[in-house]
Amino acid sequence: MSKGVTWKDLMHDVVSRLPRDFSLADVVKQRERFAREFPNNRFIEPKIRQSLQVLRNGVLRFVKAGHYQRLDVTPVFSPLIDMSATSRFVSAAQATRVAL
Repeated sequence: MSKGVTWKDLMHDVVSRLPRDFSLADVVKQRERFAREFPNNRFIEPKIRQSLQVLRNGVLRFVKAGHYQRLDVTPVFSPLIDMSATSRFVSAAQATRVAL
């Protein structure tokens, strides 16, 4: 990143390089990059968490504590579902719920 980069720009760059499903830990691994760009920021990790919360408004989806999904990446659908776990169910609805 060039000089004059904003925190928001850097955060978008980091998130855009992550897979569709990622965790807070994946972003925190980039801590050194944030620290290099913003050497006066003594609270890198809290700022990362705050930025992820802001990005939850349209860019990311909060899945569960510390886990996110990027909304700009289309999910991959595979018709190859392992049905072995469904053999013990009589109800097709229950088998489908378990398979998915």
